[in-house]
Amino acid sequence: AGSPKSFAAIVNGTVSQDPEVRAAAAEALRKYPSKEALDVATKLASDPSVEVREAALSVLARREEPEAHVILEHAADHDPSDVVRSFARSALGR
Repeated sequence: AGSPKSFAAIVNGTVSQDPEVRAAAAEALRKYPSKEALDVATKLASDPSVEVREAALSVLARREEPEAHVILEHAADHDPSDVVRSFARSALGR
């Protein structure tokens, strides 16, 4: 797991205007097993950017919490992007 200072920097990255920065920040959440990281990834799963949503779902796919599974299910069925829906279905083993 990363440090609290690093986590704060990642959270700052998730609100960047640049979707590439938000996607990188989402990917970095993998290092943090905390509830706070889960909450941030959940929020990013509805980001306007396809890349950010896919990165957030990749984090959620590694989580055991039921709420992570619920977000993946929702994305698999309702995300506007074919790419994201396909990724979520794959993560769910569909």
